[in-house]
Amino acid sequence: DVLGWTDAEVRIRMLQLRAVEKLVDLTLSRRIQKLHAIHPLAPVTHMGPDRKPLVSEYPVRAEFDVGFDDLYLLFQAIFEQHQIFVFRNLRIEAGPTQQAPLRISGVMSALLFE
Repeated sequence: DVLGWTDAEVRIRMLQLRAVEKLVDLTLSRRIQKLHAIHPLAPVTHMGPDRKPLVSEYPVRAEFDVGFDDLYLLFQAIFEQHQIFVFRNLRIEAGPTQQAPLRISGVMSALLFE
């Protein structure tokens, strides 16, 4: 209440920051060369057939430089246990250096099952 936020707003901000933390951990452990930008976006709630919240998505816009092999490792991380991320709007361009030949920008979302 000090900032004038409701409990729901504080919870959303906390989960957005957790999604940022998980993304940074994921990229650093996969030898991403340089993380240029990372910004949490507004959460998206997906309803189940009973019209109750089923999954909340906490998207994060990111831009980073990476090599071909390390990008493949990042894609493989989606299938690892306890890594619940979705890639969206992925853009792959030529990178700035030979060590990081790819510049990746896009949205990665952490999923939270309600």
